[in-house]
Amino acid sequence: MAESAGGPSFPPMSERWAAILRGEHPLRFAQRAGRRAFAIAPGSTRCKLCNAPFTGISAGAFRLCGYGQSRKNPQLCARCVESAPEGGAVVPLSVLFADVRGYTSLTERLGTIAATSLVNRFYEAASKACLPYEGLLGQIAGDEVMVLFVPGLAGRSYQEKAVQAGASLLDAAGYGQSTSSWVDVGVGIASGEEFVGNVGGGGFKDFTAIGDVTNTAARLTSTARAGEIVLDAATHSVVAGDYPAAERELLSLKGKGADVEAFRLRLG
Repeated sequence: MAESAGGPSFPPMSERWAAILRGEHPLRFAQRAGRRAFAIAPGSTRCKLCNAPFTGISAGAFRLCGYGQSRKNPQLCARCVESAPEGGAVVPLSVLFADVRGYTSLTERLGTIAATSLVNRFYEAASKACLPYEGLLGQIAGDEVMVLFVPGLAGRSYQEKAVQAGASLLDAAGYGQSTSSWVDVGVGIASGEEFVGNVGGGGFKDFTAIGDVTNTAARLTSTARAGEIVLDAATHSVVAGDYPAAERELLSLKGKGADVEAFRLRLG
């Protein structure tokens, strides 16, 4: 990251964030002690990083201290993700974008209330589809969701889980079933390394990913037709054996100086 004149780099880089997001977990003594202390508190479900209990007689006290389940992923607590200090690290990841096709015309046709209800249903379906594959919700805005898959949460198979989550989302929307889909959705997925962490300013911060991988995933999503997943070559190289019917093509993406190799999957 570039250094500002006479000051530290921005966004602030952290060895702790790198360890957590990469799944290396070389926790310092204080952090290891904290995990052991939290483990004493009874609870059947806990934060995967700090061991804070989400259930049990002490869960309420932990929630009051900010250790309630994260809105980014219920397997983690808010103190470990969105309420953690600003900063992050450059790590490997897969970024999934999914958006509703024809959102503008849909809003015009259905009206504000009905369109809002449909999009909320889409948000819920996306969360239920992606969170079981250990994705982290990066953004939910307008007609679009962004989900991050990092080794520290999804494990070494984070690319495969991203594709499986995309297929699960399309299945939840009705593609590949005997019934017709209830919403038109396209999905794009790209993999690589970029900055992941808490960024912001002016008193606001959010947990997200920033860089070329995110930009590529967003552009791929814009090329996906309803019911399709479009993968970049880095993602496809990992899952090629599971999806032999993927169609290869070169795409001219906005902002890219050269054509991008992509692979198109269709559910069903």
